[in-house]
Amino acid sequence: MKSLYKNLLSALSICTVVLSCGKESAPVVENDELVSEITCDSWPFELEWETKSNMSNTGKFTWKTDDMLGFWPDKAHVNHGEPSMVIFDVKEGGSSTAQFVGNGWGLLRGNKYYAIYPYDEDATYSLASISYENQVQLLNNYTSLLGNFDYQYSSSTIPATGGASFSFSHIGCLVRVTVTVPDEYASTPFTEFSINSEDKLFVLNGTYCPSETESFSLIDRDLSYSQSIKLYSGILPEDKQLTIFMMMYPVNTSSHDIVFRLTDVEGNTLVSEPCDYGKNMIAGKSYGFSSDLKYQYVDVEGFEFDSESINVYVGGNVKLPYHIIPSYATNKTVIWSSSNDAVATVSENGTVSGIAPGNVTITGVSEDGAFSNTIEVAVLEPSAVDLGLSVYWASCNVGAFATEETGDFYAWAETVPKTKYVNFTHKYYRDGTYVKYNESKEYTLDLEDDAANANWGGNWRMPTAGECQELIDNCTWNSTIVNGIKGFLVTSNVSGYTNKSIFLPFTGYMDDDNLLWEEMYSGYRTSSTNNSGTIVNLAISNQNGHIILGSDWCSGYQVRAVYSK
Repeated sequence: MKSLYKNLLSALSICTVVLSCGKESAPVVENDELVSEITCDSWPFELEWETKSNMSNTGKFTWKTDDMLGFWPDKAHVNHGEPSMVIFDVKEGGSSTAQFVGNGWGLLRGNKYYAIYPYDEDATYSLASISYENQVQLLNNYTSLLGNFDYQYSSSTIPATGGASFSFSHIGCLVRVTVTVPDEYASTPFTEFSINSEDKLFVLNGTYCPSETESFSLIDRDLSYSQSIKLYSGILPEDKQLTIFMMMYPVNTSSHDIVFRLTDVEGNTLVSEPCDYGKNMIAGKSYGFSSDLKYQYVDVEGFEFDSESINVYVGGNVKLPYHIIPSYATNKTVIWSSSNDAVATVSENGTVSGIAPGNVTITGVSEDGAFSNTIEVAVLEPSAVDLGLSVYWASCNVGAFATEETGDFYAWAETVPKTKYVNFTHKYYRDGTYVKYNESKEYTLDLEDDAANANWGGNWRMPTAGECQELIDNCTWNSTIVNGIKGFLVTSNVSGYTNKSIFLPFTGYMDDDNLLWEEMYSGYRTSSTNNSGTIVNLAISNQNGHIILGSDWCSGYQVRAVYSK
């Protein structure tokens, strides 16, 4: 059990909180109840520890050991200010209840508490968020990752005995869609599935108040014409059928035509006939759909950039931020050109490469429909700071253009940021193990796996653990704030360089698709492993200062580049 704000808690010698669901779960068919069973299923491949929670293909929600939930006391029990969150970890899965047992700090007896799942460190007593974007399915008719999107809430008053029971309710509903593809697509892998309407029916994001669990409702909604799910690495039909599961916010589809769309690895689109299924989907229920799909050419209706301008460093690369309208258009090819190839070039896939300092205009024209748009690109020279050490240190993080900016997050030995930081999305993860740098010995990343060199080019690279230790040993580290961002000002102690410094911001880190410990902690990737093969980071925090610390492959951390003198 962990506590962020001890002043809200009582010093109980032992406090046990029991979470229960009260109903049995059944296979996923229309109108069956979705209920929380705190069990750990057996998985056909090694993925269970990577997920915060799991959803079996029978629709059972299963708690997992170390799942985290957030609890708030009722505001009436707080003397002043906004109530702060307490975090509890699931002690052990495997039964119909999850227990939280810890020594020292516990929930106050006689007080009312509100609880949410999954834990969100940015949530407050009066504001928490849900998002149904970035869902992923691994296999046909398999739903192990959807537990992260099964948002739940509860409230309970702690009895005088000190024990408590929280019965959680589901915010969303589970949707199962079985589609049949034409014979010619029976052996084709598909990469994305979406549910679509001509009206904005689908809630992709929203906020709610955890302290109003008895009258739950979203107070802010991001509505969309469609909701989609990625089919990881391409999923093959079985007997011409694909079964897809999605978590959705409740929606009434009555009097609205619904269309299912599948996109294959070549970008071809299969669609269903529009149909009014007449279903009013409510929270805590599961709903089944089925449909035959056929090939359909979908015309491009527009082409837009997501920003008016971007920056790229000399020697670096950046993917242009654009989207085709609609996203499921059949031919999404764009023809690119640069106004000055001596400053920046652009590849066929929309990647801009910085050649020399200056400014260029990149023009894109959709092959289908000839829709045209432009974006301004500034090509900058990365700046380096000489601290009198063995290497020059960059003035900002890779992916950033100012010293206080976060920049991009990188898994170790990967050179491209992503949305999901888990083992199975890593380029070197195969069948439960990593296939490179996998012996118990010291390694330094090859340049092809070096995020700094891949993005900034030239002589830029990730620092070694030794170079980070040199930074620790020969500089003064002062906690400070730069343009509202917390971090460390690192100032050289080397004679003749004591007026030189760099700023390392607290940016948090990425675990799965969650940003954790923002404004409190940062891990900066090195290119090194120790002599036992353990990856090491430069870890900084207000609590522990700055140390060289063991890390994992898959989490997303920052990169501060260096180059040799």
